[in-house]
Amino acid sequence: MLFDFKNKLVFLATPKAASTSIEQMLIDMPKIGSLSGINNLKHASFDQFVQIRGPLNVYDFTTWCVVRHPVDKAISWFNYRSRKQAKHTNRYLGDTSFAEYLLSLEAGEHKEMDDTIFVSSKDGQRADLIFALDDTKQWQAFLNQVYGIKENLHMNRSSNQGRRYRPTEEEMAILKDLLKWESEQYETLNKTTARQAIQYLADRRKS
Repeated sequence: MLFDFKNKLVFLATPKAASTSIEQMLIDMPKIGSLSGINNLKHASFDQFVQIRGPLNVYDFTTWCVVRHPVDKAISWFNYRSRKQAKHTNRYLGDTSFAEYLLSLEAGEHKEMDDTIFVSSKDGQRADLIFALDDTKQWQAFLNQVYGIKENLHMNRSSNQGRRYRPTEEEMAILKDLLKWESEQYETLNKTTARQAIQYLADRRKS
């Protein structure tokens, strides 16, 4: 979670949705503050932000984030958890086949694949600006217009650190079926365009 005190923005670092890249681009900008090192708040959700915004006096800050389709996220998690750095953790998947991974998903919960949970509060509120990861032009244009950032870093990519496995057609069909509910929830999110985001910020400054 990053706080931009100049533009009154809060960036919610959604797991496996380019959050590390975006944080690396913003962290050295003027008047940017981070809670990433406090009580594991790097990936604090919107609901967690709602709980702390009073003590921090940031009620009028605009929240923004990037979300990822659950099927794409599940594949990314598999590849990322296969990296050698995770070998001695209980989340390591380097010795696991994708078929075995699917069985583990079938047996367990899929909450970490569902970004609607991350960007929503318990009372039904949602983050103000929600960009889709795969609509790269929109969130990159937002970064360009607000911060003048024209090139994006690519930190923490699964393909850089883990496998580059792509599921077979049969595996994809199984995965899509497993994550059907999460995928439907993802579609309920109103994705933001850069133009809409800039207009939203302009309207808030006027109010």
